[in-house]
Amino acid sequence: MYKLFGTFIAAILVSAGLSNCMIQYSQPKSIDWNYRMASVVRIFSPDGSGSGWVLPDGRIVTADHVVKGNEQVKVELFNGQTFIADVAKESDAADLAVIVPHDKTTKLPAGLPVCGHAPKYADQVWVLGEPLEFPWSISHGIVSNPNQKGQHELLGTDMLQIDAAILPGNSGGPVLEESGCAVGVADEGVSSQVTPQVLVFAVTWQKLQAFLYGV
Repeated sequence: MYKLFGTFIAAILVSAGLSNCMIQYSQPKSIDWNYRMASVVRIFSPDGSGSGWVLPDGRIVTADHVVKGNEQVKVELFNGQTFIADVAKESDAADLAVIVPHDKTTKLPAGLPVCGHAPKYADQVWVLGEPLEFPWSISHGIVSNPNQKGQHELLGTDMLQIDAAILPGNSGGPVLEESGCAVGVADEGVSSQVTPQVLVFAVTWQKLQAFLYGV
Protein backbone atom coordinates (compact mmCIF):
# COMPACT_ATOMS: atom_id res chain seq x y z
CA MET A 1 0.00 0.00 0.00
CA TYR A 2 2.81 2.42 0.93
CA LYS A 3 4.59 1.74 -2.37
CA LEU A 4 1.43 2.47 -4.33
CA PHE A 5 0.82 5.63 -2.28
CA GLY A 6 4.37 6.82 -2.94
CA THR A 7 4.01 6.14 -6.64
CA PHE A 8 0.73 8.05 -6.66
CA ILE A 9 2.31 11.08 -4.95
CA ALA A 10 5.29 10.98 -7.34
CA ALA A 11 2.91 10.96 -10.30
CA ILE A 12 1.13 14.03 -8.92
CA LEU A 13 4.42 15.87 -8.49
CA VAL A 14 5.54 15.05 -12.02
CA SER A 15 2.24 16.06 -13.54
CA ALA A 16 2.37 19.34 -11.62
CA GLY A 17 5.94 20.00 -12.66
CA LEU A 18 7.12 19.87 -9.04
CA SER A 19 9.30 16.78 -9.07
CA ASN A 20 12.50 18.84 -9.26
CA CYS A 21 11.37 21.43 -6.73
CA MET A 22 11.64 19.34 -3.59
CA ILE A 23 14.18 20.76 -1.13
CA GLN A 24 17.09 18.44 -0.41
CA TYR A 25 19.56 19.01 2.39
CA SER A 26 23.08 17.69 2.39
CA GLN A 27 25.87 17.99 4.92
CA PRO A 28 28.46 20.47 3.69
CA LYS A 29 31.77 18.74 3.10
CA SER A 30 33.71 21.79 4.24
CA ILE A 31 32.81 21.44 7.94
CA ASP A 32 35.00 19.31 10.20
CA TRP A 33 32.48 18.69 12.97
CA ASN A 34 35.00 17.34 15.49
CA TYR A 35 37.09 20.48 14.99
CA ARG A 36 34.02 22.73 15.42
CA MET A 37 32.71 20.84 18.44
CA ALA A 38 36.11 21.10 20.14
CA SER A 39 35.47 24.85 20.56
CA VAL A 40 32.02 24.39 22.13
CA VAL A 41 31.87 24.55 25.93
CA ARG A 42 29.50 23.60 28.72
CA ILE A 43 28.96 26.30 31.35
CA PHE A 44 27.86 25.56 34.92
CA SER A 45 26.61 28.02 37.52
CA PRO A 46 24.67 27.56 40.78
CA ASP A 47 21.53 28.34 38.75
CA GLY A 48 21.97 25.67 36.07
CA SER A 49 23.96 25.00 32.92
CA GLY A 50 24.19 26.17 29.33
CA SER A 51 26.44 26.31 26.31
CA GLY A 52 28.95 28.65 24.73
CA TRP A 53 31.94 28.65 22.44
CA VAL A 54 35.53 29.82 22.27
CA LEU A 55 36.39 32.65 19.89
CA PRO A 56 39.75 32.71 18.05
CA ASP A 57 40.86 35.57 20.37
CA GLY A 58 40.36 33.39 23.47
CA ARG A 59 37.13 34.93 24.72
CA ILE A 60 34.13 32.66 25.31
CA VAL A 61 30.67 33.73 24.14
CA THR A 62 27.44 32.63 25.78
CA ALA A 63 23.95 33.92 26.56
CA ASP A 64 23.70 36.39 29.42
CA HIS A 65 20.93 34.41 31.12
CA VAL A 66 23.32 31.43 31.41
CA VAL A 67 25.75 33.37 33.64
CA LYS A 68 23.56 36.18 34.98
CA GLY A 69 24.10 37.00 38.65
CA ASN A 70 27.47 35.23 38.82
CA GLU A 71 30.99 36.62 38.84
CA GLN A 72 32.51 33.22 38.04
CA VAL A 73 31.31 30.01 36.41
CA LYS A 74 32.72 26.55 35.73
CA VAL A 75 33.55 25.65 32.13
CA GLU A 76 34.04 22.24 30.55
CA LEU A 77 35.75 21.69 27.18
CA PHE A 78 35.06 18.93 24.65
CA ASN A 79 38.22 17.12 25.81
CA GLY A 80 36.96 16.97 29.41
CA GLN A 81 39.18 19.77 30.71
CA THR A 82 37.47 22.03 33.25
CA PHE A 83 38.38 25.46 34.58
CA ILE A 84 36.94 28.52 36.32
CA ALA A 85 36.03 31.51 34.15
CA ASP A 86 35.32 35.12 35.07
CA VAL A 87 32.27 36.90 33.68
CA ALA A 88 33.95 39.76 31.81
CA LYS A 89 31.13 41.46 29.90
CA GLU A 90 27.33 41.26 29.84
CA SER A 91 24.42 42.72 27.91
CA ASP A 92 20.98 42.08 29.34
CA ALA A 93 19.34 43.76 26.33
CA ALA A 94 21.11 41.54 23.79
CA ASP A 95 21.21 38.50 26.14
CA LEU A 96 24.93 38.07 25.46
CA ALA A 97 27.93 37.60 27.72
CA VAL A 98 31.67 37.05 27.46
CA ILE A 99 33.61 34.95 29.94
CA VAL A 100 37.38 34.45 30.14
CA PRO A 101 39.51 31.83 31.94
CA HIS A 102 40.48 33.00 35.44
CA ASP A 103 43.87 31.34 34.95
CA LYS A 104 45.41 33.15 31.98
CA THR A 105 47.61 30.11 31.21
CA THR A 106 44.57 27.93 30.45
CA LYS A 107 44.97 26.25 27.06
CA LEU A 108 41.95 26.69 24.80
CA PRO A 109 41.02 25.25 21.39
CA ALA A 110 41.50 27.28 18.19
CA GLY A 111 38.01 28.75 18.41
CA LEU A 112 35.06 29.39 16.10
CA PRO A 113 34.93 32.75 14.27
CA VAL A 114 31.88 34.94 13.86
CA CYS A 115 30.85 35.17 10.20
CA GLY A 116 31.60 38.35 8.28
CA HIS A 117 28.04 38.44 6.90
CA ALA A 118 24.48 38.06 8.09
CA PRO A 119 22.46 34.91 7.24
CA LYS A 120 19.75 34.89 4.58
CA TYR A 121 16.34 33.30 4.28
CA ALA A 122 16.48 29.47 3.98
CA ASP A 123 20.23 29.26 4.69
CA GLN A 124 21.11 25.97 6.36
CA VAL A 125 22.19 26.28 10.00
CA TRP A 126 23.50 23.98 12.73
CA VAL A 127 23.09 24.54 16.50
CA LEU A 128 25.79 23.10 18.76
CA GLY A 129 25.43 22.68 22.52
CA GLU A 130 23.96 20.55 25.31
CA PRO A 131 20.15 20.33 24.94
CA LEU A 132 18.57 18.95 28.12
CA GLU A 133 22.15 18.34 29.37
CA PHE A 134 22.96 15.96 26.50
CA PRO A 135 26.40 17.42 25.72
CA TRP A 136 28.12 17.93 22.39
CA SER A 137 24.92 17.67 20.35
CA ILE A 138 24.07 19.10 16.92
CA SER A 139 20.66 20.03 15.50
CA HIS A 140 20.08 21.10 11.91
CA GLY A 141 17.60 23.38 10.19
CA ILE A 142 17.19 26.51 8.12
CA VAL A 143 16.83 30.24 8.68
CA SER A 144 13.12 31.01 8.90
CA ASN A 145 13.67 34.77 9.22
CA PRO A 146 17.13 36.37 9.51
CA ASN A 147 15.81 39.31 11.52
CA GLN A 148 12.38 38.65 12.98
CA LYS A 149 11.04 41.91 14.32
CA GLY A 150 10.48 42.32 18.03
CA GLN A 151 7.13 44.06 17.65
CA HIS A 152 5.46 40.63 17.80
CA GLU A 153 3.81 40.01 21.17
CA LEU A 154 5.93 36.88 21.73
CA LEU A 155 9.23 38.73 21.23
CA GLY A 156 10.71 41.64 23.10
CA THR A 157 13.48 42.31 20.58
CA ASP A 158 14.59 41.47 17.04
CA MET A 159 15.78 37.85 16.78
CA LEU A 160 17.15 35.31 14.29
CA GLN A 161 14.34 32.79 13.71
CA ILE A 162 15.41 29.24 12.79
CA ASP A 163 13.79 25.81 12.77
CA ALA A 164 16.75 23.86 14.20
CA ALA A 165 15.86 22.54 17.67
CA ILE A 166 16.87 24.66 20.67
CA LEU A 167 16.08 23.23 24.11
CA PRO A 168 17.07 24.21 27.66
CA GLY A 169 20.85 23.78 27.85
CA ASN A 170 21.39 24.91 24.25
CA SER A 171 21.31 28.56 25.30
CA GLY A 172 24.55 30.35 24.46
CA GLY A 173 25.75 27.80 21.91
CA PRO A 174 26.77 28.80 18.39
CA VAL A 175 24.44 28.81 15.39
CA LEU A 176 26.72 27.91 12.47
CA GLU A 177 26.25 28.34 8.73
CA GLU A 178 27.66 26.13 5.95
CA SER A 179 31.21 27.46 6.11
CA GLY A 180 31.35 26.68 9.84
CA CYS A 181 31.36 30.25 11.22
CA ALA A 182 28.75 31.60 13.65
CA VAL A 183 25.76 33.65 12.48
CA GLY A 184 23.96 33.77 15.83
CA VAL A 185 23.73 32.57 19.42
CA ALA A 186 21.15 29.98 20.50
CA ASP A 187 18.68 31.68 22.82
CA GLU A 188 15.12 30.47 23.31
CA GLY A 189 11.99 28.74 22.11
CA VAL A 190 8.60 30.41 22.47
CA SER A 191 5.03 29.20 22.11
CA SER A 192 1.58 30.70 22.46
CA GLN A 193 -1.65 29.66 24.12
CA VAL A 194 -3.05 28.93 20.67
CA THR A 195 -0.61 26.10 19.89
CA PRO A 196 1.99 24.08 21.82
CA GLN A 197 4.34 24.23 18.81
CA VAL A 198 7.56 26.02 19.69
CA LEU A 199 9.21 28.66 17.52
CA VAL A 200 12.97 28.86 17.87
CA PHE A 201 15.06 32.03 18.12
CA ALA A 202 18.72 33.02 18.37
CA VAL A 203 20.50 36.30 19.02
CA THR A 204 21.06 37.95 15.63
CA TRP A 205 24.39 38.24 13.85
CA GLN A 206 24.06 42.03 13.99
CA LYS A 207 23.76 42.08 17.79
CA LEU A 208 26.63 39.61 18.17
CA GLN A 209 28.89 41.77 16.00
CA ALA A 210 27.96 44.93 17.91
CA PHE A 211 28.47 43.29 21.30
CA LEU A 212 31.84 41.72 20.49
CA TYR A 213 33.39 44.24 18.14
CA GLY A 214 31.35 47.43 18.45
CA VAL A 215 30.23 47.38 14.79
